[in-house]
Amino acid sequence: MLHRLILAVLAISAATFMTALPTWAQMSPDLAGRWVWAVEGRSVFIIDIPYGDTPVATLTRPASLTLLQDGALSGVDGPVFTEDLKINALAADHITLTRPNDEVYEIRLAAKDWATFAFVEGPPMPPLSLYRPHDPATVETDWGGDRAYGRLEPDTDVSDDPAVKALFDADQADRDDMLTLGPQVAVKDAARRAELTQLMQAGALKSGRDYYRAAFIYQHGDQPNDYLLAHVLAVTALAKGFSDAGWIAAATLDRYLQESGSAQIYGTQFQIPSNGDPVTQRSYNRDLLPDSARIAVGVPTLAGQEEQRQSFERERARRSPSGRN
Repeated sequence: MLHRLILAVLAISAATFMTALPTWAQMSPDLAGRWVWAVEGRSVFIIDIPYGDTPVATLTRPASLTLLQDGALSGVDGPVFTEDLKINALAADHITLTRPNDEVYEIRLAAKDWATFAFVEGPPMPPLSLYRPHDPATVETDWGGDRAYGRLEPDTDVSDDPAVKALFDADQADRDDMLTLGPQVAVKDAARRAELTQLMQAGALKSGRDYYRAAFIYQHGDQPNDYLLAHVLAVTALAKGFSDAGWIAAATLDRYLQESGSAQIYGTQFQIPSNGDPVTQRSYNRDLLPDSARIAVGVPTLAGQEEQRQSFERERARRSPSGRN
């Protein structure tokens, strides 16, 4: 009898301990460690997440930056600084990080050494892709013995074209607010494409970043061939070793497919009616690709896309006259 009583007390104590476990301690060890968000091969965010001993992570970032709603970055300035973030685990593979100013970030584990980073509140935008830092001095061991590997020649001796950069910067500046694009932007888009066409014919595109920037400019065209050319430019950027071109390669293919009468396959395209009708992704073959193929090029999973769709609707409602306080 005493033996059973002791076991019962031990069981109750264990259950009490488990229910009293702090939320941050429920985080999976797979989320712990260092994560990096980079653009055009440059690190922007470095997030260090501890495991098991403290509820505080750290974020190292530039003092000033602007994230555009299509995932691009501008206005990076000021010194680099590090701040503490409070960890809260919503699930083993899903945590939030709270800044001292109460701004909240959300991190979800998407795959091994791959996570997504999103803002809990704020304008809708695609989640950012976080990666584990890669040490190029480490010899890889996970080679496939039955396949061949192409030799990548980086553009170390190729400078980015300043005129292409200027067109890209102007294109992105016109898209600071994706919900308020007007017909005047389409006129400027057409002028930028005409100028870019002349630059391409003159051989201005040389670096992977040049092709990446050109892909964005043609993606904002108005004919299927514009989107097809944008896709070719994005694929060329990838072939030249510019890995950040994965998302735009997917987005250009999706737009080309839809504007040619087929269904998109990645899920990058959203239609946001101004009359209050539901935000949709129009024709979409959701079953063709696994989510792993989306993650590989920086596109949100199907579940992440539904969250993104809902965030567009919330932001539109917030801005509508009936949705204001």
